[in-house]
Amino acid sequence: MKSAAKIFFIVLIFFTQIIAAQKIPVIKTVDEFGIALKSDWKFISDDDIKWSLNATSDDALDTINTKLLDKSFKKIGWFRYSFFADSLLANQSLSFIIMQTGASEIYVNGSKIYSIGKVSANKIEEIRASESEYTIPFYFVKGKKNLIAIRFSNCDLENSYNYLHNYLPGIDIRIVDTAVNTDDVFNKYLLSSFFLTPLAVFFISLALFHLLLFLFYRKQKSNLYFFAFAFTVGLFPLLVTINTFIISNFSQRLANGVSVFLFPWIFTTFLILIFSMFTSQFPKRVKWIVILSFVISAGFFTEFSYDIVSILLYFFITYCTIESIVQIVIAIRKKKKGYKVIGLGMTLFVSMILIIVIIFTYALIVESTINLGASWIGNAVLVFSVLAFVSMPVTMSVHLAQDFALTNITLEKKLLEVEQLSVKTIEQEKEKQKILATHNEMLEVQVRERTAEIVEQKKQIEEKNKDITDSINYAKKIQAAILPQQELKKNIFPNSFVLFKPKDIVSGDFYWYTEKNGVKIIAAADCTGHGVPGALMSMVGNNILNQIVNENGITDPAEILKQLHIEVRKALKQENEKSESKDGMDIALLSFVSATEVHYAGANRPLWLCRKFDLTEHKPDKISIGGLQTEEKRLFTNNIIQLEKNDCLYIFSDGFADQFGGDTGKKFMTKNFKQLLTAVHDKEPHEQEKILESTIDAYRGSAEQIDDILVIGVKF
Repeated sequence: MKSAAKIFFIVLIFFTQIIAAQKIPVIKTVDEFGIALKSDWKFISDDDIKWSLNATSDDALDTINTKLLDKSFKKIGWFRYSFFADSLLANQSLSFIIMQTGASEIYVNGSKIYSIGKVSANKIEEIRASESEYTIPFYFVKGKKNLIAIRFSNCDLENSYNYLHNYLPGIDIRIVDTAVNTDDVFNKYLLSSFFLTPLAVFFISLALFHLLLFLFYRKQKSNLYFFAFAFTVGLFPLLVTINTFIISNFSQRLANGVSVFLFPWIFTTFLILIFSMFTSQFPKRVKWIVILSFVISAGFFTEFSYDIVSILLYFFITYCTIESIVQIVIAIRKKKKGYKVIGLGMTLFVSMILIIVIIFTYALIVESTINLGASWIGNAVLVFSVLAFVSMPVTMSVHLAQDFALTNITLEKKLLEVEQLSVKTIEQEKEKQKILATHNEMLEVQVRERTAEIVEQKKQIEEKNKDITDSINYAKKIQAAILPQQELKKNIFPNSFVLFKPKDIVSGDFYWYTEKNGVKIIAAADCTGHGVPGALMSMVGNNILNQIVNENGITDPAEILKQLHIEVRKALKQENEKSESKDGMDIALLSFVSATEVHYAGANRPLWLCRKFDLTEHKPDKISIGGLQTEEKRLFTNNIIQLEKNDCLYIFSDGFADQFGGDTGKKFMTKNFKQLLTAVHDKEPHEQEKILESTIDAYRGSAEQIDDILVIGVKF
């Protein structure tokens, strides 16, 4: 039942806010500081003069905060604000105070009363505001609905945004009493500033003091949290002083923006401070309290509903206040360290609040009104409010300072104990040194013997490594002899290149080309693994391709891959169910049946065709050659491609695109590989090869080559 009541209360407040937003506001009076027109404005991105007229309906218009224009604003539009003016304003001379950065025309009940700059959706024709603030007198119709309409443009909206965009790039408008003496208002602000400045200095000094305590002894985290709390509180009176003495658009935006952002953090930092003082570890809900503080602070700087954020802030403050009181009461009841000082602070706080209530009660009974302007009432309320405001922080600061002093005293005692233990330890160490001295000579002999053994083992390992390296280098010569020779490439594919960069001495990638029965065939294969295992697999693949094409006379790409799959499985005995060999290869194979026609088949390796700076990808079959599979037969697809002059065909392994490097240490990526080939395909093949090699070497830099690299290009 309690949970249901809470939900009903929240929903009731939410719908009350929505219903209230639909009513036309009534302006009854204007105090000495004026009234800000923030909500209930209607907006349309249009440039029709009809929107200045009372007769035009607002039903189709969106509700907006004029200061918070989002980037969907289309350079020009109309703002409309409807209100009823009470007859109490009959004798008051009123004016608009307007702050903006764009250009505007102000209409009251259909009549234009003032222009600021020149309104235009054309950035060249638009004349923006030359001052930060404008005062504009106006009159209204008493007892009837009045309309304020503003034709507004801001062609430089994006550059008007900054981290304090809650004021501009839109427009801020306030109604003030022209007859009010602004000097009197300023003097009141000035008086408040002279009073608040010492308060700011007090809290900021207190914050810095506890920051120093934390820097001297970082295990006491409560000093850090107190610094955050006191510094946040001290900023508020400081910001009021800034607004009073530095009157500028930027300073006001800065002060108000910082105030809005920091307000929830006063309660957050205070609650975190309480937890750090009286709990052994933070409860899990502290993380969500911090996240909610960020959400509320950010909510005032976004297009999110101001009313919803305000309601959320109200419940947040209520929760933090109740939670803080509960934790302090628990600490007092359990008589935790510092409970007396904190209890004194709470007593002072409650006492000051009761005295203020008594003063207000006396003023109501005796004076029949609460007039803070009366000398003794205003001064008394001011003094006791300050005492109430500083009582808790001061007592908490005293507690933390006491705790720091007690820590120092404890440390001094520990130091004395350490000195006494050091004397005993030194004596024991001397005895140990005597014992160790007798063993050192024995250890030195053992070390010399062990060092000699290690040196001998090192020599043996170096010799074995040399033998292995020599064997691999010889294997490289064998692999190079098996791969097709350059002379054969010049005869069969004179206008082509092969970029071949093994990761290790020998390679798991291999290229293969031949000519049989007038058909020119070329292939790029990527075997399982690299180094010696990959090289062995490449030799198996090379021999089988020679057998299929050169001996058996098969030139159809799909049939070649099918036979290659069968023969690889036989060679590696993968047909045996108990076989543990999973090795195989991916391959792309081209058969040039005529000067203008090529047939392509691929096992997990594509064919890219570049034609007039346009790259077309012919995708392979998503099956590999060899490996442990249940079927013996595999069907591969033939792709028939008609060629044109200057076409470039590329087949390759995955080593180029998968190479890590660059400023970010990421892969080169297929997308960048495509763009590179498209950019160089019009060049001669030997130039393409140089560009590809220099590009991948520069991208890799000092990073390790992670795989074999093979790229074959054929140009027509």
